[in-house]
Amino acid sequence: MIANVVALGTAVRTAALRRLQAVPKFTEWAYRPIEPAVELSCRPAVFVPDQIGRVVRCGFDRSIGSEVEKLAATRWTSGPASICELRDVLVLGGHVFHSDGRNLLRDSGVLRALWRGIDAFDSVAVPNSFQGMHYFGHWLRDDCSSHELAGGFGKVVSICRPGYRDAPLYSALLGQIWDEHPGFSARKATFLCDVGFSPKKAERLRALRARLRARCRAANAPAIVFIRRGDPDPRRSPQNEDALVSRLEQAGVRVVDGESPMKTVIAQVLDAEIIIGMEGSQLAHAVLLLQDGGALIALQSPLRFYNPHHEWCRLLDMQYGTVVGTVVEDGFEMNADEVLQMVDRIRGEFREAVYSRL
Repeated sequence: MIANVVALGTAVRTAALRRLQAVPKFTEWAYRPIEPAVELSCRPAVFVPDQIGRVVRCGFDRSIGSEVEKLAATRWTSGPASICELRDVLVLGGHVFHSDGRNLLRDSGVLRALWRGIDAFDSVAVPNSFQGMHYFGHWLRDDCSSHELAGGFGKVVSICRPGYRDAPLYSALLGQIWDEHPGFSARKATFLCDVGFSPKKAERLRALRARLRARCRAANAPAIVFIRRGDPDPRRSPQNEDALVSRLEQAGVRVVDGESPMKTVIAQVLDAEIIIGMEGSQLAHAVLLLQDGGALIALQSPLRFYNPHHEWCRLLDMQYGTVVGTVVEDGFEMNADEVLQMVDRIRGEFREAVYSRL
């Protein structure tokens, strides 16, 4: 059936779509690991236990207990990179049709693929993950790691990614070619998934960090940097953000607008000693931009407590700290003194230095 669809002309592709919709419901991805899982030691995150009592709820339906357990852990089990090998594949947008059913990377792009045309390949390797097709941070830290592996499994092709503003520049700086196709067919397709955390992934991320530094130069590093969110989303941004930013600037923290051109952001943040920011995708930059052994401080809304960045930090032997805000009417506020105290604590415990505040 798939071979017949590929051969169809533009005029009957809509009819082909109706035929494809008759394929069975989406199936789970049958990934298998290609690296061993190992148990590793790590240093725990830095946080103030009393602040946990401010948390009202966590992001993505996580429990407060599971988040605290992750922050306090001193050992963890790695999650290795995995692959899923499929035969007789037709990819339309984010839908993957194959001889055994269909899988999903992103629920979009089918009509575009049908009208733009379908490219035919023999054997391909696809470094896109479901997570990377929905969140920029996962694309940058997971799918770019998968891309490093993909060349060993066939011609590297990508489904069309969402319009991540910073992806083109990062792709160039990391020396990766993301050959995007709205639709394609392949006799064999290997889909890679590297959303876990393993020693091998750490090696890949360090290689990407080195490659970026070969192409970029830092501005007056090292520094303590606050990356300001570009959007005023009240769920993520504190009600007193302007006052917080002013206080941090007075204390010598470099404030960078996350909506500035990415070249400017990289130059201002690269090789920072500490990066501070509201929990969210803009903190994904820290994995590539922090100096070796640097620290990330995530400022948390008590209405959406979530600590995914800790896992990438501990993988690369970077320190992670978190400060929880306080609920107020129409949102939450951050205490600038608590943020600066966290900077003091991290520098005191792990840098043997004290941050002087005004």
